[in-house]
Amino acid sequence: MYRLTATLFAGALLLGCDKDSDDTGAPATDSDTALVGDDTGETGADDTSLTDTNTTDDTAATETGGETGDTSAGETGDTGDTGDTGDTGDTGSTGTTDVAAALTSSGGCADVSLYAYNSADTLLLNFATDEEVLLQAYEGGPTVIEYSAPDAGLRRLELMVGEVLSYPMCNDVFIEDTVIEDTYTAVSGAVTLTVTPDGKPKPWETPGDATAVFTDVVFENAAGEQLTISTLTISARVGWLPG
Repeated sequence: MYRLTATLFAGALLLGCDKDSDDTGAPATDSDTALVGDDTGETGADDTSLTDTNTTDDTAATETGGETGDTSAGETGDTGDTGDTGDTGDTGSTGTTDVAAALTSSGGCADVSLYAYNSADTLLLNFATDEEVLLQAYEGGPTVIEYSAPDAGLRRLELMVGEVLSYPMCNDVFIEDTVIEDTYTAVSGAVTLTVTPDGKPKPWETPGDATAVFTDVVFENAAGEQLTISTLTISARVGWLPG
């Protein structure tokens, strides 16, 4: 009786120990630790990944922005330097301007004088021979003479700058309104003069026609400034005397 009771009491104690062991939750603790560990690992991995991605994006943006800005500013600034080509405008200031196209009106007289001037009458080409070429043409027929500036056979080959320049040409009356500000004398170039008689010579005239072709004539003033006539043709009735 006592032995059976002791045995039952011992079994009860053993059962109580197993229950207490289950209540301590050791296995649950391991499981909970694993879950926490998993959450920690996932959170850490995700956070690290996001941080690296943002850092990469920021770095790329910074590098791209810097390179784009520098390249754009640099290239634009360098391109602006082409404005220096504007310096080619200084060529005109050397005084080698071609004035041929400006001389739109012309006239002539005597044996032989020819002139041409611009619409404002502020620039005038004055040409005159130093020999009676028209009289020679009456004796020998139409005559062609070549001149090279400067030439002894030319009395005048010059450009004048001023005001009301054409009025005194082939005129025996001079007015005070005419002002000659500067004179350019021919220093090189060629002139071809063709004269053709028309009618019979008289004491006061030897009527005819004259054509002068000016080619690459360079004119220079006292200061060394130059003007040019690349090509120009003047035709006029000549042989008559002003007055």
